[in-house]
Amino acid sequence: MRNPQGSVHDKSIWDDLVIKKSSINILVDLGFLGTDKTHENIILPYKTSKYKKTSSLQKQINKGISSLRIKVEHAFSGVKRLKILSQKIYLRSPNIYDLLIKIGVGLHNLRVKFRTINN
Repeated sequence: MRNPQGSVHDKSIWDDLVIKKSSINILVDLGFLGTDKTHENIILPYKTSKYKKTSSLQKQINKGISSLRIKVEHAFSGVKRLKILSQKIYLRSPNIYDLLIKIGVGLHNLRVKFRTINN
């Protein structure tokens, strides 16, 4: 999601977070390379390169990670349907931005709830 001050990489936001040790595993994408060295419960997909190809087992593991992460990515997309969240915001107060995020999440949850009721 966009930040009122401009684009910020996910890894930079991660580095600013204080994460307590937990037994919960966290699935991340390759944008978070290096986080597995500081936290033992991080699950990264295997990286491929032109010098080192991934094995069929590694590809299956990557596919499993992707199939779980796609739900999160779809949720991000659903929240960004509130167009003000996917565009640059010229608001001076971070409190208003937090409120807009809450509104976007609430609208997404409402949409998902009624989608499952009607189907």
